Amino acid sequence: DGGRTVYFSGRLRRAMGGATTGAVRQGLAQVEDGGFLPERSFRSELNEGGWSAPELVFFPGLENAPQVTVSWVDPSETVCLVTVRANEGEMPWAGRSERPSRNAAWGPVEALDSLGEGDSFDPIYLAGSKTKILIVTTRQGANQSDLFLLNPTEGAEAMALEPRINTIGSEWGPRVGPDNELFFCRGDRQLLFMGGMVQPVYLDWPHRVLFSEAAPTADGQWVFLTMTQLLAGEPDLDLWVSERREDGTLGFPVPIDGWRPDTE
Repeated sequence: DGGRTVYFSGRLRRAMGGATTGAVRQGLAQVEDGGFLPERSFRSELNEGGWSAPELVFFPGLENAPQVTVSWVDPSETVCLVTVRANEGEMPWAGRSERPSRNAAWGPVEALDSLGEGDSFDPIYLAGSKTKILIVTTRQGANQSDLFLLNPTEGAEAMALEPRINTIGSEWGPRVGPDNELFFCRGDRQLLFMGGMVQPVYLDWPHRVLFSEAAPTADGQWVFLTMTQLLAGEPDLDLWVSERREDGTLGFPVPIDGWRPDTE
């Protein structure tokens, strides 16, 4: 919806001394010291009065799962792809949920067994497709993550992307633009694969700043991203929005709470 509807994931974080801090939203229960901090997805709409209060994206049967996060939603908001970690210590798996209309409740998350053995998380469909699924997985090595693509027209198994994308580093955070250009992260760097080349994504900022998880709107005009606030304990990730320029660079980012697409 041109960036006016946002699905985002959130969790509490650990501060100094082991206490938890952050926005306490529905589904983000407090846990004992050392426990897995639950992660959930929320939905918000931009209207004349600003962003609506984030609402929990609820899936039946997963109330107690440590992680239930949405990574892809179709424009009609009737199909979504989800990462599920059903129990602490188990591998995450990718699933799909459907509903008859935007205002209806989401149905159960069905596992995408076609992705094969091994963990699968952060699933997305390629632009214009409901069969080509891109995932993040550690199945090639427990100490690094890679990007795998399931293309049913080319084989029944998910295959690793080419060496220009997958390296000895960890690749993660895949999102695609309207022309199937691939935004992804390698380590702490935001990259873009387009025109057969991997290139860094430059942000209009006075110095190098850590940002990641760039996610373009369907028309490619805006890019949502996370920027890291290096606080004591776990990093605090905030949502920002930047205009995508013709040369591929990103304009000066605006915190999402104050962003208005009609005035920027």
